[in-house]
Amino acid sequence: MVPLERLRQCPALATLPSHRLRAAARASREETYQAGETVPLTSDRLYILQEGEIVLHVHLCPGTRCGGAATIAVHRPGHLFGWQSFVKEERLQIQMVCSQPTRVVAINLARLRSSETGLLLLKQAAGCLYALLQDIGLCPHNATDSVLLGAEQCQWMDAEKPAEQTEKREK
Repeated sequence: MVPLERLRQCPALATLPSHRLRAAARASREETYQAGETVPLTSDRLYILQEGEIVLHVHLCPGTRCGGAATIAVHRPGHLFGWQSFVKEERLQIQMVCSQPTRVVAINLARLRSSETGLLLLKQAAGCLYALLQDIGLCPHNATDSVLLGAEQCQWMDAEKPAEQTEKREK
C-alpha cells in the first residue's frame, strides 16, 4: 500500500473522492526500474510516475483522423500510464523505457476491476491517453472531447521541452 498523498499528487486522480483514492492506495505498491529497463504494460496495471524519466515510444495505427508514431520523454511526477486494459494492441502499441532510474506507483486493477473505483481509474487513464495522443500530434486537438474525458488535467509536454517526433502522420 502506498500513502494516499502519492496518489493525490497525480493531477488525473486529485479530484477523485477520498474513499476512492484510499481504495486505490490499498491496491497499490511502489516499483523501481533501472535505466534501460522497460516498464511492463499489462492489462491489470496503471502506473503513476513518481521520479525519474520514461521515454514513451507510441505507434497508433492510422484511422480516420489519427495515426502515426512519436517518441516523448516524460519526467514530471504525477503522469498516469497504463492503457492495455482498454486499448487493442493491434491499434496502439506503446513501449515505456526508463532513461534513468525511475520510481512509479503501480495500481493493481485486478483488485479493483469490479468496483466503481476501478472504473473511475480507467476513465482517468483514457483521458490521459487521449491527451497524450493529442499532445504528441497523433490525433488533432479537440477541446470539447478533452474536457469530457478529463484530458485537460493530463498535459504531457512541457512548453520548453517539445516532443521528439519520429514519424508523424501528415494531416
